[in-house]
Amino acid sequence: MKNLITSLIFCVSIFICKNAVAVQYEITDLGTLGGLSSSAKAINDLGQVTGSSPTTGSAYTHAFMWDNGVITDLGTLDGPYSYPFDINNSGQIIGYSSNGANYDQFIWIDGVMNFPGSIGANGTYPLGSNNLGHYVGYFDDGVTKEAFLTNFYGTYIPLGTNGWNHSLAYSINEADKIVGKMFDDVNNSHACIWDNDTVIDLGVLGRNNSYARSINSSDQIVGSSTIGSGHTHAFFWEAGSMYDLGTLTGIYGTSYANAINDSGQVVGQSITESAYHAVIWENQELFDLNTFIDSGSGWTLNKAHDINNYGQIVGEGTINGETHAFLLTPYNLVYPVRISDFTPVDYRSLQAAYNDAADGDLIQCQTSFLNEDLFLDLNKTIIIEGGYDSEYSINNGVTRLKGKITISDGTVVIENFSL
Repeated sequence: MKNLITSLIFCVSIFICKNAVAVQYEITDLGTLGGLSSSAKAINDLGQVTGSSPTTGSAYTHAFMWDNGVITDLGTLDGPYSYPFDINNSGQIIGYSSNGANYDQFIWIDGVMNFPGSIGANGTYPLGSNNLGHYVGYFDDGVTKEAFLTNFYGTYIPLGTNGWNHSLAYSINEADKIVGKMFDDVNNSHACIWDNDTVIDLGVLGRNNSYARSINSSDQIVGSSTIGSGHTHAFFWEAGSMYDLGTLTGIYGTSYANAINDSGQVVGQSITESAYHAVIWENQELFDLNTFIDSGSGWTLNKAHDINNYGQIVGEGTINGETHAFLLTPYNLVYPVRISDFTPVDYRSLQAAYNDAADGDLIQCQTSFLNEDLFLDLNKTIIIEGGYDSEYSINNGVTRLKGKITISDGTVVIENFSL
């Protein structure tokens, strides 16, 4: 009997250890624009978020930008409605808005919503952007919907349909590789990638329906496809092969992959018979994000829309009976820049670290890509060293800075940078 009791205790202990999940994320309610609901659509590497929310007393949503606790209404072009799709590391936001009697694209730059014109009789719709100032989407000429590539200055490149009736482009990486779908008039579609002048059909998981939603810097692609049972499953595509990412409830469940970051983390949604779950795939293993937050928070996370390169996740969930935009921040998050001191202070941007640094300070930067302009205009001497690992213990890499450096005062020594 003693051995039996010991065995039972041992088995129970193993079960508890296997299923207990530590709280991994701090959750932030991004609030609303005065209405009762909100949703977060995209996040950049600076932690700036874009999403949408009804305004006070209105049923119409406006696009917003959330930055360090402040939510800003982006307004509309001309009318009651706007909706965003993406934000890049320069804080440029793309989306569409009511524009008189029509709906059309907007780009939000330096605090101003602009209408860059339209190339489709029935509108132009931007869906994804990169940090080079390029964005993709589709235009509708009344007969054909066709994917396009453009920049914030209005040079449009139609991407064609590759023998199908229509095409859409959802995402673009830093190498200007674009993913989306080609489709016909009866709801058959194939996920695809545009690589320069080549279009590659990514195939399907089962039935004749798939689309590619996001691509990272390693050309890893995620999206969704219909499997043989007729259910939709998220997929991961790499080097010519498509893999079923599964669902929380097996083959007869539903899942969608919405975004992938440069570390290969994937976020999206899995739908069970009774609920919607925001999820993350780590090394293609599926986890419910609700198990990674404080169980006493009051939140139910329903959908994850985007994840940045620091593992921050945005989406929508329910809190106190209302649907609100959320931001999840890993508790072990390490920012790419810091001022080295007895108690180092981490920063998201090099400019912020420079502004706060004292005369003689050392600023350290991880081996990463910083997309910002740097203004060195203070009367002090600073050393800036790039190329550090994530623990700031080894310095044998190179930090890449995309942007201009303007020097008007002081002395700065910069080492291990590629400009």
